Amino acid sequence: MPPVTVLPEPGVFNGLRNRVAPWLQVAGLLALGKGLLWVGVLISLINWPDLDRFQFDNVGVRIPQEGSPNYLSHLATWDTAHYVHLATKGYRPEDPSCAFYPLWPTLIRLIAGVTHEDPVLLACLMGNALAVLAMVGFWDTVRREWDLRLANWAVAMFAVFPGAMFFHVGYSEPLFMLLIIGLWRGLLGRIWWMAFTSALLLPTSRAVGVFAVLPIGLALLASWPEPTQRTLWSRICRQTVRFGIQVPFSPAKLLALLAAPLLGWGLYLGFMGWATGNPWEGFAAQRHWGVHSVTNLVNLPKFIFKYFQPTAWHAFSGSVLDRLAFGFLLILLPAVMRLDRRLLPWIYILGILPAMSGSFTSFLRYESTVFPLSLALAAWVTTRGTLPPGTDNSAHCSRRTWLGLMLAAVLFATQVFLLWRFVNFRWVG
Repeated sequence: MPPVTVLPEPGVFNGLRNRVAPWLQVAGLLALGKGLLWVGVLISLINWPDLDRFQFDNVGVRIPQEGSPNYLSHLATWDTAHYVHLATKGYRPEDPSCAFYPLWPTLIRLIAGVTHEDPVLLACLMGNALAVLAMVGFWDTVRREWDLRLANWAVAMFAVFPGAMFFHVGYSEPLFMLLIIGLWRGLLGRIWWMAFTSALLLPTSRAVGVFAVLPIGLALLASWPEPTQRTLWSRICRQTVRFGIQVPFSPAKLLALLAAPLLGWGLYLGFMGWATGNPWEGFAAQRHWGVHSVTNLVNLPKFIFKYFQPTAWHAFSGSVLDRLAFGFLLILLPAVMRLDRRLLPWIYILGILPAMSGSFTSFLRYESTVFPLSLALAAWVTTRGTLPPGTDNSAHCSRRTWLGLMLAAVLFATQVFLLWRFVNFRWVG
């Protein structure tokens, strides 16, 4: 008698397909969009090469370091060259590249050691792959917390935003964004290991990662047992809960989460001490660039005066485009508050702090990770929370859909132009 093959019930396949298919569709569309964008870039490089040789010849770190530029030079402009330099040469004392945080170049070094691929190409491919993962994670979190339509618009606005140009190249933004989404998803979805791992690694990816203690701390404050006495602490607890902070974990786990960014900062200092002999080498290297400073965070008059002192359309400092991007963030703040006030700490960490510490230098790059902005734009397009209760929003929704599509087209055209500038060694961020 032949063996009987037992097939799974159709419902099992249908359930698996329903869970996997949306992820694959979003990831496939994002990957296809990236592929088409890079085809356009390669066509422009072949037919209209316009590399800025002055910039190439006068930067301290470039690919190749000696001789004339080659095709890899277009993929390794500006900070990408520093990350590849650190991945191949390592961290060394008195090297200005030590200002860049170690998680991304270390990951490039590890993967290059396994695959034996060129680190420039590898950084570009890894950056694009991590960007797709971050965007899919963002889409899925929004879908779970709100609905599918808002998620689709949010990821679309995220992908076309001008700063998303840095998700196509070998910068650290895709890795940093993946960790940010991991922490956000972990806090909302009660996934403790995801939140803890992300919080631990964030300070090794970017300096602002240590400020992840703020959203974690608010969650801890909300979960603390409310005292019965009418004290200041009691009022703070009540206001925090009213602010909208949910309680995802027990106080013990939240305390461990609160310590994770501080432990991550300790890992960063330990790594720099091991690699260079000086745990503070990264901070010493920051003086070479003369941009970011902790003192800028408390110098509000300087911050305001700098905003109204642009010197160029888009340059290393004094950029009009960076200031317009910050103004865009301020305009969308009310929409973020209407959608979910729990997003405000993320706005502060990812947007306000980098703008203040660096006096708007490269702000468009930092704004690329401010995911609440994409949510706010999506909420405006879908009229979520933007119309009075009881309003017939069918006409408003149709009109805003067309306005949203036109806005997305303008944002994407700006992103394409910035990507063209990047591969031709013109300053972007």
